[in-house]
Amino acid sequence: MDEGSGPSIAEIDARYSPIAPFDEWCRSTELRLELVQAASTEYEEAIGSTPASARDRTLQDVVQAAALETGAIEGLYRPTTGVTLSLIEGAISIQRALGEVTEGSSREEALIAGQRDAYHLALDVVTGAQPLSEALVREIHRVACGGQDSYRVLTAVGWQDRELQHGSYKDYPNHVVLPDGTVHAYCPVDLVASEMHRLVGEVSNQVYIDANPIAQAAFLHHGLTHIHPFSDGNGRVARVLGSIPTLVKWSTPLVVLADRDPQYRSAQALADQGDFQPFVSLIEEMTVDLLQLVAVRLRASDAASSSRRDTIGDLISEQTRDEDGRQAAAQRVEEVVKEILAEELDKIDLPPEVKRRVHVGNGMSSPPGYRARTDLVFGTLEVDSIASPARADVNFKVGTATASDEARQLVISSNGDHQFVRINEVMPRPTQALRARLASWIGLHTQRLTQLLEDKLRG
Repeated sequence: MDEGSGPSIAEIDARYSPIAPFDEWCRSTELRLELVQAASTEYEEAIGSTPASARDRTLQDVVQAAALETGAIEGLYRPTTGVTLSLIEGAISIQRALGEVTEGSSREEALIAGQRDAYHLALDVVTGAQPLSEALVREIHRVACGGQDSYRVLTAVGWQDRELQHGSYKDYPNHVVLPDGTVHAYCPVDLVASEMHRLVGEVSNQVYIDANPIAQAAFLHHGLTHIHPFSDGNGRVARVLGSIPTLVKWSTPLVVLADRDPQYRSAQALADQGDFQPFVSLIEEMTVDLLQLVAVRLRASDAASSSRRDTIGDLISEQTRDEDGRQAAAQRVEEVVKEILAEELDKIDLPPEVKRRVHVGNGMSSPPGYRARTDLVFGTLEVDSIASPARADVNFKVGTATASDEARQLVISSNGDHQFVRINEVMPRPTQALRARLASWIGLHTQRLTQLLEDKLRG
């Protein structure tokens, strides 16, 4: 923003409130530790049982997905819907993902390559190759924005393009005019160095060192965007910085998917006003969703080494709960299971004589602590055009928790295997991350059908 009518730059500069120290974040926010621990345990178990080659390939794809999505969420390019999730799921290769996004554009290829290299700089911090410092933050900016030559700024005479200085703090104010006409004040130019020094210095604070990585990630991310030290590219740098704690703990970066963008922007705005909880909760949920999704991919890759493996499907997104919450959410989960199950059955390559259907029936109880819904969802393969008809079934049961447990409000069970679901993953509509996880998990169970049908036909 340049000077024109309205308040002067000096008046807007004066509205900036310095970043809060990390211990203030800790006092004013709360993590749902059971939710995080459940996802972390599932993820670590999957990591521990997966061959190193499949594990490394999966984690590389997740970093690539983060690099691809971080520019997309800024509107630098528009990938095909679901391409990032398909990459995380392992349904497509990085080459195909990049091809769908860039379509041969050297500009977009350069942007994504720079963003990927920026995440590799974060990995240098994780491995101890270099410490987190202001110099490293500037280097992350230089690398992440290396494919971008200019940025647009609204001046008194309209929009203008300015050269983007890579790896340098801003020379001009970058306050933003909000839709209601008010101005959001970012850090004044002359205070950027001192504010960045404070932000980076927090990582050596014992309170920070002892904290949960999700709180650390949220603090680093928001601290950078609150200061807004660069002319452009602050969001991309913030997501790399915020990835350092999660990379240390789980080897996974922060991945902000496009369907989360409205919540993401809103939570950042509230954090700017001193209400940090929504942003911490959002980072927490996105981390949990990613850990669960990666865990299911790892399990699928392990199963694929010894059995048939269908392509992992798409995801869903968004949240809130209705009055009661659980029954409506359970019904929605049941609908999603039916839909995904039908998709998975259609993927199986079988002769035309084999019929596929999804139907409901009764039977099978839910695990202890859950009340089962009436319907049991069946996926069936059957051949009835022969002397001895044959049929193979896989079934799924949805249950609701009988006690309060925010991490495990709903359960889907099949053959003694369970997936736990939060209400806000399915209401008011299922999240992309949940859909992807269930697609992979249901795909694992439908893999059994062809062998079961073969056994039945053999008699």
